[in-house]
Amino acid sequence: MHRYFKKLGARTNPNNPDFTEAMAAKEVFEMFKNKEGKFLKLKNPRIYDDGCIEVDDDEAIEKIHHDMKRRMESAKRWLDSKSPVKKERQKKSPSSPPIL
Repeated sequence: MHRYFKKLGARTNPNNPDFTEAMAAKEVFEMFKNKEGKFLKLKNPRIYDDGCIEVDDDEAIEKIHHDMKRRMESAKRWLDSKSPVKKERQKKSPSSPPIL
């Protein structure tokens, strides 16, 4: 995902105006599908022990696209060395992969 974040660059890319967030989301989706990835979400977001359900392709692409749209807000936190989120994550052990 980080490679695709870097590939997109700024929200508007003058070097490649035809490459849209939707196209990048589709590429990321296809990458996961080609590696037999599954797209899951929590049955109940308030109860983690309730398990996950698989989402359809449209919902998965929409979620990936939404995450890419948020990238600039996230980048501010990722790149800010004084961010408490970054320091807190460094202290924690690696967690399980995110659920889409």
